[in-house]
Amino acid sequence: MSCPVAEDAHRGKRWSVVRKDILHELRIRGGLHELTVGELDQLLCSVKVTTDEVYDYLKTTDQFVDGWKALAPNQPGVEVKDSDLYQPMTKILNSILERFHLHEAEELKVVNALEQDPTHQQVFDSTKDVLKLCPPLRAVQLDNHYFRSAKLNKSLSCFICATPIEVKAHRDNLTEYDEEEYLARCAAYARHYLYQQTGRHFLYVPLITDQHIRIFRFDRLGAVRSPWIDIHKNPETFIRLVLLTCGQVGPSIGANPAITWNGGTQYITVSGVKYTVDKELYALRAIRGRGPAVWRVFDPEGQPRIIKFSWRPKRPECNENVEWGILEDLKGVQGVVQIIDHAENEKSLLESRGFLPEIPFHSGDRLSTFTVLKCYGKRIRDFDSPLQFLQAFRDAIAGHQNIWREGILHRDISEGNILLGEEGAGEGFRGVIIDLDRGIRICYSESLPEANALYGTRCFQSLNLIRSELPRSDQEPYHSHTYIDDLQSFMWTFIWIITHYEVLQGGQSSRIRSTTDIVTKFQSTDAVTAETAKVRCLENPSIVKTHESYPPQFDLLKTQLLKFFAHYALHQPKTRQNPTPEDLSVVSEFHYKRILGWFDDAISSLQSGTEPKAEDLVLDFSLDDKEIAQLQEDWDRSNAFESLVWSLITSNSSTSTALQESEHGLLQFMAQRPDLIPPPPSSTPPAPVFLPSNRSGSQGASQFTFQRQPGVSADSSTSSIDRSMESSHTSSRDYPVFRPIENLEVARSVTADHDNDMTLKRGRDNEENCSNVVGKRSKA
Repeated sequence: MSCPVAEDAHRGKRWSVVRKDILHELRIRGGLHELTVGELDQLLCSVKVTTDEVYDYLKTTDQFVDGWKALAPNQPGVEVKDSDLYQPMTKILNSILERFHLHEAEELKVVNALEQDPTHQQVFDSTKDVLKLCPPLRAVQLDNHYFRSAKLNKSLSCFICATPIEVKAHRDNLTEYDEEEYLARCAAYARHYLYQQTGRHFLYVPLITDQHIRIFRFDRLGAVRSPWIDIHKNPETFIRLVLLTCGQVGPSIGANPAITWNGGTQYITVSGVKYTVDKELYALRAIRGRGPAVWRVFDPEGQPRIIKFSWRPKRPECNENVEWGILEDLKGVQGVVQIIDHAENEKSLLESRGFLPEIPFHSGDRLSTFTVLKCYGKRIRDFDSPLQFLQAFRDAIAGHQNIWREGILHRDISEGNILLGEEGAGEGFRGVIIDLDRGIRICYSESLPEANALYGTRCFQSLNLIRSELPRSDQEPYHSHTYIDDLQSFMWTFIWIITHYEVLQGGQSSRIRSTTDIVTKFQSTDAVTAETAKVRCLENPSIVKTHESYPPQFDLLKTQLLKFFAHYALHQPKTRQNPTPEDLSVVSEFHYKRILGWFDDAISSLQSGTEPKAEDLVLDFSLDDKEIAQLQEDWDRSNAFESLVWSLITSNSSTSTALQESEHGLLQFMAQRPDLIPPPPSSTPPAPVFLPSNRSGSQGASQFTFQRQPGVSADSSTSSIDRSMESSHTSSRDYPVFRPIENLEVARSVTADHDNDMTLKRGRDNEENCSNVVGKRSKA
């Protein structure tokens, strides 16, 4: 694969635009660290060359005589161009690399791209607004281990470039703009190679003139920049800088030790298991951040797997929400990607920089993580039939409900984060949600996190998240990111697909130009533009044109979803700005049930071939609100009573007398406050709901309660979702997810020794009195 030297327009952006973006990326939140002389000396100590060896070279080489003679200072009146330095600089650098052989590579040398292809001269000399991806000089190496095997004469290959080298003619009195231009150019090279050599940890870029040198190191935290060094007055430092940046191999110059090559085959090793790479699925073109990458691989048994690589923040508050930890907790949960294995690098990015800063870094720190996942189908947009699309989308929403019940909020629902299930997958895994990088554990009784426009993909963000970017007064309270925001993201994803993809005659999807121009404004970086477009769609669903190739069930679903979120996002007043999951337990169950019901109806209608009826549309949600309010009232009464029961039966009473008093108090309370006693359950027990809980560690058992399912009457039959939840939570977990309210006999066994026959008789009588309230509940 040859590496293009330039792009006239990087996805529509000129160099002036990319330059501005790169400088902004590097300067925010401590992204640029200026090396001191002392810090530079620490770095150079890693170069295993003695001073005597350096001076022996300087005495014997014909390249240095009171300075690098091929780079003599500019003569007065003679203008030196950048290209005039390429050939002599290549000769000097290769002379140094050949003398100090610090590597085990088959071959390592600096090549001049113009010698390979002189037609690039015009690009490199151009002063136009051109985005140059690679410099003319670059150190390339053949080691057939960390870099892909290739012939050295194909020096433009991105896979064997170890270090890009920027060469410039010396200029006196550099301005701030000149310094920023140098930084941006070198950063653009680094961004390109970090993107092409997926998973690489960092990259050096030396900037050399005919009089000075400075080096840059780029990683996922930003850039490190050295001071200018006079190469003629400090030849030893110059040599060490060349060897540091160009004369080493493997991890010493940023190669990922877990990613190796053998010939043309790439391998990734995770926890000692060597996976063969089939193809790269995703990589992000950026310098700072998580640097995510995704590969499809095969394990040693030939089973397809997915490997995800990223740099996670190294902060105490992030440890609990690391993606692999969340996925370990969600093993067996339907509708969610399943984890196979994971591995984390013990050495962080800051530790790998090779020096102790004299002034602390301000950019935080990151750890690299490999996560091995089960392999599923294609993205939801690449469906093979409309029915497959609906079934996968429905199971993905149910999967989101499952993780909400588990105390996890996804916060990044998009068309790229919903996959089709494996071929022949049963209900529950026909579609799965992936990418829980932004997922967060939530506590049942604590406020949900604040809505933040930085989370999620703009095109699919809820109005609540988009509006969080807009200015607000200090008195205006913030709004939380809740399950309803993620459900709204599902809706925008559904609308995006049915307006940007058509159904071909065979049932497969195919990308088209959007059927609704206003939908394209969803992805605007301007918050006001994106918000206005989505509000217009909510207020007038008819302006969103479902492509004519879709069955009528899709347009019906579109209208129902838009009306639903118009009611809850635009018209219904917000009664709580920062609710807890406990506050939303009733309404969330009702909303999931409503939306999943619509998809179930559409799937059933599509399978039976019956036409949907417009009169079946539910467009007035005031009745839903009344039903939710009644359910909430019943729920609150049930909670109040069960809390009292639990406090009495789990009291610290250590004597039979105290236990008798507790039971007597319970019966007295029931007689005095019948209004708090919930209605008796039917003979069919309700499906269990695994409500969000505090997962920070082991807690007192009394903090976790097992309650009947809100939004579903006691005599309702359990849904397939509930049945699947029952079967998928039988394994033990690190954190207690719920605590059942046990019958009095079981509870009594942990409080006192029941030797008194009268006490036992009274206890049995009390059990009979309370059986209609608490029910026959045993440990799950």
